[in-house]
Order: sequence, then structure tokens, then C-alpha cells
Amino acid sequence: MANVLIVEDSKLVITMMKKYLAAEGHEFIVTNSGIEAIKYLETNPLPDIVLLDIVMEGMDGFELIQKIKTNEATKDLPVLFVTSLDKGSDINRGLELGANDYIIKPFTPNELKNKVSSNLR
Repeated sequence: MANVLIVEDSKLVITMMKKYLAAEGHEFIVTNSGIEAIKYLETNPLPDIVLLDIVMEGMDGFELIQKIKTNEATKDLPVLFVTSLDKGSDINRGLELGANDYIIKPFTPNELKNKVSSNLR
């Protein structure tokens, strides 16, 4: 069981993630923006993993992962991008910024579960 921070602005995607991962016994913290996620990470115990959208109002996922990976307290957090951006340049940028994995929407239940599980090990 893990504490999963979901940073996503789509209620439908949040619902799907929770549904697909609930059977694994995970608990969820949901923020709807990069700014909310930073506030959460600064004031609460760290989650075990972050599922991060890229396209969001205000602070996008690329900016958020830079903040996570350059902060001494959060730099080792596993971060998985979950996004509709499917161009090779976006995937490469995400991985270069420190993402542990990259999941393209729409994703399958098994893909999400397997990638979360492997990155929690």
C-alpha cells in the first residue's frame, strides 16, 4: 500500500486512476494544479509516488517536476507523467527532467497498475 499524490485537473482521469489503483490498497491525495501540489508537498508528509499531468493551468507538469527534483526534500520522489502529450520530444523532455516513467492517456488499467507498482519498488 502506498500514498499516491495525483496532480491532475480532469475529474474523469482522477476517478479512473483511483478506480484502477484502489484494488492495490493505495491511498490518494489529489491536487488539481502544480501550485496546489507544491503547497501540499511543503506542508505534509511526502507521498510514496506522484502521478503528474503535464497540461494544467498555472504551473504545468514540466515546471512542477523541476521544482520537485531540485528540492532536497522531494528530489527522490518517484514521478510518473500521465498525459495526453505523446510526441517524442515531450516524452524525452519529461524523462530528462527526472520523470521515472511516462504514461500516455488514454491508459489501460494494467498499464497504470504495472508502472505504479514497478516504480514503488
